[in-house]
Amino acid sequence: MKLSINWLKNFLPLDGTSSKEVASKLTMGAFEVEDIQAVGPKFMGPVLIGEILEIEKHPNADRLLVTKVTTDGKNKFQIICGAKNIKVGQRVPVCLPGAVVINRKDGSELHIKRSKIREIESFGMLCAASELGLPQEEQDEILILPQDAKLGQSIIDYLSLNEDTVLEVASRSNRGDALSVFGLSKEISALIKKKTKELSFKTPKFDNSVKNILSKIENPKDTFLFYTATIQNIKVTDSPQWLKRLLESISIRSVNNIVDITNYINFSFGQPMHAYDKEKLKGDFLISRTAKKGEEIFTLDGKKRELKEGILVIADSNGPQAIAGIMGGKDSEVTENTKEIVLEAAVFNPTKVRKSSRTIGLTTDASKRFERSVDSNFTYSALLKAIELIEELAIPDNNKIKVSPVSQAGEPVKKELKIQLPQREVKRVLGINISIKETARLLESLEFKCKLIQDDTIEVLVPYRRLNDISRPIDLIEEVARLYGYDLIEASPPPSTLSAKKTQIWLKKIKGHFLSTGFSEVYLSSLTGEQVLSNKEFTFNKTKAVSMLNPLSREHAILRQSLLPGLLEALKLNLSHQVSSVKLFEIGKAYFLNGVPQEKETGVEEVTKIAGVICGHEENWFTNRHITGAADEFLFFITKGILESFFERNKCQVIFLPNKESFLHPKFSLAVSYDNNIIGSFGCLHPRLEKKFDLKGTVMVFEINFDSIINNLEKIQAYEKISSQPAVMRDITIDLPRKYEANTVSNEVSKVTSGFVQSIKLVSTYDLDKEFRSLTYRLKMQDFEQTLTSKQIDDEVNKIKNHLIACFQAKFRV
Repeated sequence: MKLSINWLKNFLPLDGTSSKEVASKLTMGAFEVEDIQAVGPKFMGPVLIGEILEIEKHPNADRLLVTKVTTDGKNKFQIICGAKNIKVGQRVPVCLPGAVVINRKDGSELHIKRSKIREIESFGMLCAASELGLPQEEQDEILILPQDAKLGQSIIDYLSLNEDTVLEVASRSNRGDALSVFGLSKEISALIKKKTKELSFKTPKFDNSVKNILSKIENPKDTFLFYTATIQNIKVTDSPQWLKRLLESISIRSVNNIVDITNYINFSFGQPMHAYDKEKLKGDFLISRTAKKGEEIFTLDGKKRELKEGILVIADSNGPQAIAGIMGGKDSEVTENTKEIVLEAAVFNPTKVRKSSRTIGLTTDASKRFERSVDSNFTYSALLKAIELIEELAIPDNNKIKVSPVSQAGEPVKKELKIQLPQREVKRVLGINISIKETARLLESLEFKCKLIQDDTIEVLVPYRRLNDISRPIDLIEEVARLYGYDLIEASPPPSTLSAKKTQIWLKKIKGHFLSTGFSEVYLSSLTGEQVLSNKEFTFNKTKAVSMLNPLSREHAILRQSLLPGLLEALKLNLSHQVSSVKLFEIGKAYFLNGVPQEKETGVEEVTKIAGVICGHEENWFTNRHITGAADEFLFFITKGILESFFERNKCQVIFLPNKESFLHPKFSLAVSYDNNIIGSFGCLHPRLEKKFDLKGTVMVFEINFDSIINNLEKIQAYEKISSQPAVMRDITIDLPRKYEANTVSNEVSKVTSGFVQSIKLVSTYDLDKEFRSLTYRLKMQDFEQTLTSKQIDDEVNKIKNHLIACFQAKFRV
């Protein structure tokens, strides 16, 4: 959230503490300050409120006027002005010599001096709004002030134009209390060791003659607390300058005094509020309930929204008037014609608001606070402060504001939580020598109440506003650590070391393999959505889908079952940035629902997969010469070689089999089999998918189930004896029908070979005609004990040939 230092000063005196020091303390206290900005106009006085006493035409210029003004009712100054909107008796900003304002033409500094304009002396300048850094509709008009503006008062004080510093403070998901100036003032107070100011919440004089719109709750589990108060005889007008400036400093547009007051309460105390025009409401009550089928609402942003069943709304007898905890409705909006309002202050179930927000796709400053939990014990005080400000800033001309008694539905959560904190545990966890008194002092600076119950243990009473994030002794120790100062805790190694799991060691080796072959590793989101699921080529098991209860968006609603869609999106991004040759791989989890969630079991199976994509090739003399017109085959065998190298290095005996995956090209597609189980696939991406992902050029993909081979990887690799005998290579070229796969042939060869045949590799293929093709296999023969004789080698080759003739009716070449 944005934190204005001037706003903060209303709650905490910062004498002697700079904004940079506040930012540093917050960051070290676990509230990271992401940005520091100076806001507000930069000009210097004297710029005073003056009154125009006389106006005459300039004797030497048709478009200029000679005015006489006073800033104290006694002394007069002659000032030349060209504006046409000035009149005698008006109160205006007067810049006297020595002042520095803003040049409205280029934004530079404009130094005011005594000067002569067309031979007539001018002792200053009458200011336009833009010259004070304020928005202005008409460029050449002087800023006219209200008649009650005090003569001689500094315009900086009157318009609250003091320079300000705004800190962008990162919000924490479990700290709804810190999404307000009041809440952060508590944190800063403890960090800089200064007490916050005492706040007063004045109870108004309730008038029983004012008929209130009563508050009702349909389901106490959805709405914890709901207050309403009716306020009569109000005047809706512009907010005072101090309120406008505070809201503008945090980029909130001023609307009118009533709306601005509700925004002020929201950002000051973290209690969202809403005001309704009572005349536009129907019935005697407002009820917090879930939306009914077919209901809709025009929200304040001017959009018509259909309300699904289950969305929490605030409704009158006519229907929804607000989406509870998110945004009000246009039909009951407070306007300049409003004379009577109903003020709503409530506390809603965080989960309910979060679901409603995600369902309708609308996040607001109010919903951010309700989603992180609002302190129901402070809601009534916030309501009183809002009524007090309305009585002060919405006073009608000839009437008196009347306030109805407050209607209440539900009760504040009065949960008392006491935690016992042993001092020895504080010392053990933090590794610091701190006394129990110092621990208690640090906690008490955050308004925890501490009581010594044993020599080494204190009992800590958690304040209501911290019940959302403090529940265990370790939470209190964290509070002690950040107040003590993380930078003061000496870094030290852990008392014991943990060896890495074997799985992690192998993952590191696998990464090294792919990195060494020219791949780049990517880290992609595990969440996917409708766009990916619309690609029916990728297998997706809906019965095993793991869906998010509160997805951030439709495209982040389901945990992935394959790594390839994300990799293809990453490939598309790289290609769109003119990268011609791309090799990407990822090692990540795929998720499958595999049972009913239990107390200690999620029911989700997490499968580690290795996936990659290859597109394009490095240009060099060899590739340019050899793969023209055959990029598919070239990349196919490059990918196959990378995978073969990976499996061979890790002693995994895999077999490549024909594959019919719908996301792969039918001509270039293989399945990877290990231990008689299919563990993955690779091949050329189907042209249909290339078109869907807008990919140009041949794309090779692969995906391997790592969990299926990890057991083999974790086996102890024994060293093999190196043979002192020479190896003999012998090629066999076989002609056979195309229906027989090369892998089937090599398997049959393996069945009849002797122990000295070390390897069988396919080295070439040649298409003879439409029915037959020629395959060449290379046999490596080597005995560890003796040199092989020619007879042994010839006998082995003949045995293999005879077996292949019997199996495939094969023919051989000399």
